[in-house]
Amino acid sequence: MEPRAVHTRRTGIADGLSNRQIAERLVISQRTADPHVEHILGKLGFNSRSQVAAMVGALKDESPLP
Repeated sequence: MEPRAVHTRRTGIADGLSNRQIAERLVISQRTADPHVEHILGKLGFNSRSQVAAMVGALKDESPLP
């Protein structure tokens, strides 16, 4: 996964943020955040943000994310 996509995942999707909130946090436009989120979902084979949140939660249980 590309560094920006990993950063997007770590800074918003798992926290339950909207694409707009993710964009504000990363200082990018929502139009830029939208495809990043879709790319992450597709790359992971997920259909929903809640699946990403569950995966990140499981990873946090195994080892802390930097």
